[in-house]
Amino acid sequence: MAEYITGLVPGSRIEFAPPLPQDPSNRRPDLSLARSLLPGWSAEVPYEAGVKRTLEWFKTELAGSAMAPSPRPVRVCA
Repeated sequence: MAEYITGLVPGSRIEFAPPLPQDPSNRRPDLSLARSLLPGWSAEVPYEAGVKRTLEWFKTELAGSAMAPSPRPVRVCA
């Protein structure tokens, strides 16, 4: 994931860091609540498209900001 994102964000780099104390070692989202509340719902946006949409949203939001951030490292907790 980090390599994919750094490929989309010019000037970004990957920085390895120790895991945070509260960080789970295995992430597996449970969508059963969403499916029970929204019958027929399913996540249909592919990962790559979702990342690109998210980056575009931030670009748009930050375009009007006087404090547009410089690229930061993508942190990967080992």
